Amino acid sequence: MRRLLYIMVFLFLSVQCYAQQYAIDQMLEKSFIALSDSILIKDDSTHELTVLYEMAKNKKIVAIGEVTHGTKEAMAFQKLIAANLVKRYGFKCIVLGEISLLDAYKVNDFVVNQRGSIEDFALKNRAQLREIAYRQADLLALYSSMWEYNKDKPFGDRAWIIGADIDEPKEVLSFINAYCQAQQMPNAIRIIETLNRNLRKMYTKTNIDAVVDDTNQLVGMLEGSRKGIDSLEVKIDVMVHLLKVLPQLVAFSTDDDLKYKMRDKFIFDNIVWLIETCKKDKLVIIKAHNFHVNRKTIYTEVFGKFLSFGEYLSRGYQDDYLCIGTEVQQGRFYTGATGSSRITQHKNKIGSIIGTNTKAQYGILFCDNNARGFLNTEEITVSFGTVNYKSSLLINAKGMLGDAFDVLIFIRNSTPYGL
Repeated sequence: MRRLLYIMVFLFLSVQCYAQQYAIDQMLEKSFIALSDSILIKDDSTHELTVLYEMAKNKKIVAIGEVTHGTKEAMAFQKLIAANLVKRYGFKCIVLGEISLLDAYKVNDFVVNQRGSIEDFALKNRAQLREIAYRQADLLALYSSMWEYNKDKPFGDRAWIIGADIDEPKEVLSFINAYCQAQQMPNAIRIIETLNRNLRKMYTKTNIDAVVDDTNQLVGMLEGSRKGIDSLEVKIDVMVHLLKVLPQLVAFSTDDDLKYKMRDKFIFDNIVWLIETCKKDKLVIIKAHNFHVNRKTIYTEVFGKFLSFGEYLSRGYQDDYLCIGTEVQQGRFYTGATGSSRITQHKNKIGSIIGTNTKAQYGILFCDNNARGFLNTEEITVSFGTVNYKSSLLINAKGMLGDAFDVLIFIRNSTPYGL
């Protein structure tokens, strides 16, 4: 009897293994395209990514997420796709998703207003991580390329590169104060001084109401300083937008956990502002993790009941939003001061599954009806890597990987990017 039981268990497990392998084979046969090993070296000179551009060209928003914040190949795909969507398909803005609006304003000033030089973005000794995030060497070529693309175009036709992440209230006020000093606006400067004093106090209801009153006055003064100069108009638009959200930023400033969880809603609001107010209604998002751009919020261990900005975009723009994720099988990624860390492998990780069953160095997996059945099985995991991690994590996709992304770009070997 026991022997019969063993046989039945063995047969059951064998059938399960066969069924799983069959599902993998079907997914890779019908929904996976291998890319050439040299696609990044040659900047896709043979147009292998045309299939992605065809999916993207009529969308309002395209996001290319990054599997880690330190994988050179993921960034290379982000830059390549973003630049071609601008140059070939008329996209108007490249959004650095997890770079603050004011940090990236310097980039936009260079790219759009042609102010300064690319050497201004070179990293200095002891650079902070937030500086490294938008000033690393791999990004500077993109900035230079967009500068060149814009230089002979009318101002209104120039492509932007700008951030969408939140800024600290004191940084917002410092930025506006510099403008008011240059424009000799003493009344505005006095209001900014009052706001700075309020920021040093407890954020009581009374003080928030005072912040609202003061920011409304400042908005009026900034609007009154317009002179019809294109570059200043953009700067004023940015300052007015930041002032309108400043009371909310102040309200959340005392609760780091809540601020982090609300962060994606602020990023979403900034993207909507770019589309609706700045008329950048075809934009591509890079420099944001997979778990921020995903259509469904997978990483609930961190987000809790809050949504990723990708889910906000998916709900708000539906089929006008294309979500592309990246995944790796193995290798290492840059992690800041700790140098580099290894990519964790596992039999249930989608990167390991693709890598084990194909010979491709790179590839495109379409999360279509054929693939979705396997991708949405409960045991599938995905990679997650960020700064100061000793290795990447395995995040359970909770049975919704196929619904969270429209496409996954596969990378066999992750290498840390350079500074």
